[in-house]
Amino acid sequence: MQTASDYLEKTESAVHKLFEGIDSYTKILKSAPPPHFLDTVNIDNDYKQVIQDWAKENEIHFETSRIAQEKFIAENFALATLCGAVLEVAAKALELYSKNEKVPAEWSELIKESSKQARFVIGKSIRNVPLGLIIYAARNQYMHFEEGDKLKDPINLTVFKRLASFDDELFLNEKRTIQPPRLYDPAFDLSNQKLLSFSHNVTALIRWRSYDAYKKDMHKLLNIS
Repeated sequence: MQTASDYLEKTESAVHKLFEGIDSYTKILKSAPPPHFLDTVNIDNDYKQVIQDWAKENEIHFETSRIAQEKFIAENFALATLCGAVLEVAAKALELYSKNEKVPAEWSELIKESSKQARFVIGKSIRNVPLGLIIYAARNQYMHFEEGDKLKDPINLTVFKRLASFDDELFLNEKRTIQPPRLYDPAFDLSNQKLLSFSHNVTALIRWRSYDAYKKDMHKLLNIS
């Protein structure tokens, strides 16, 4: 394979199948969403009783949703495995075909220009991290989740730290003069003992839930018209 286009073409059918598998797992939850309570508050009514009546009326829906959630949790690692495989294919493409050598100042202490890691400092920013670096760190976590020392690379740690603790973008967009609040997301906290692989959470964050979304981003990252 001589070009990035060749690489994406040769891996297309495999990545399609990975997303088909991912979709089959995410559909488990979508098939049985929990019921939502919608009603108006009337101080003349016993609101507690209204809630109890609603819950009783929806017992079957609650049980169906509970079963779906348990089934989804049981398949969570399988789902993460497929998501990790997508990240591996993407990371290898950037490693082989990214031409980037420049590193912005905010990453210069961790990544040297013209280094192998510099190839990943590309793409749109998500929680103040370039998409390419998110792919890089998430692939590493997926590949070495049982090897703590390899994940202690400052690049990996910094990426996940920024994904786990970030500014409220809606607050920033309002252009307020006071310091924006910091938000915490345990779905990307490497110290979260409840998570083994973060690949499912990462691909959800970057909105890779279909081959088309993946392809669109990869074409932008690799400057493929």
